[in-house]
Amino acid sequence: MKDWPHFSVSLFVSLFSYLFRISYQTNGEYGRRINGVMARSAPLTNIQQWLKMAEESTYSALVMSKNLEVSPRQLRRYTHTRFGRSPQDWLNEQRLIRAGQMLKKVRMVKTVAFQLGFKQVSHFSREFKLRYGVPPTDFLVWSNGQRNLQLRQKHVRVR
Repeated sequence: MKDWPHFSVSLFVSLFSYLFRISYQTNGEYGRRINGVMARSAPLTNIQQWLKMAEESTYSALVMSKNLEVSPRQLRRYTHTRFGRSPQDWLNEQRLIRAGQMLKKVRMVKTVAFQLGFKQVSHFSREFKLRYGVPPTDFLVWSNGQRNLQLRQKHVRVR
């Protein structure tokens, strides 16, 4: 009797994973139901699909659940099973990873912050520093030094 709650949770997770797997038809059409809810693009089977959906949903779990046409609770269950964290935690992490990539190209903190949906540059800077250990402006200086080093090494090889 002690094992019953653990058994039911693992059974639920297995069943939920199975329902997500069968919900996506191989011909690319959407429309299977998951717990009575129409799922547009579940499951997102590879990380590239997840990253694309994250960007399309402007890194918002609520918007993502609406885009997938599943409830926020269903999205939470699925992301917890797949990534071991809440949808918003995963989206925030992906947004900051994208911020580092964008800063190397765009080279303007304010532009990157607003393109990634931060309403205040100070909030972006605080989150960026928590993730990378340096503020975005210092990251730009560091990435500029890395780029100059690569250019010098490339120039030396050509000679």
